[in-house]
Amino acid sequence: MPKLGDSLSRYFFIVNSLIIMVQLWFELVQFLADSINAYCYLIVI
Repeated sequence: MPKLGDSLSRYFFIVNSLIIMVQLWFELVQFLADSINAYCYLIVI
């Protein structure tokens, strides 16, 4: 049976990785949204 500290640190590591991935995903979506907005703005003008 693994120690509680080991499983806790592994759990926190997984959660931290997920949070970083979500943040990167949100930045990518924001970047795409900005690009689409700029593109539509150019088309309208």
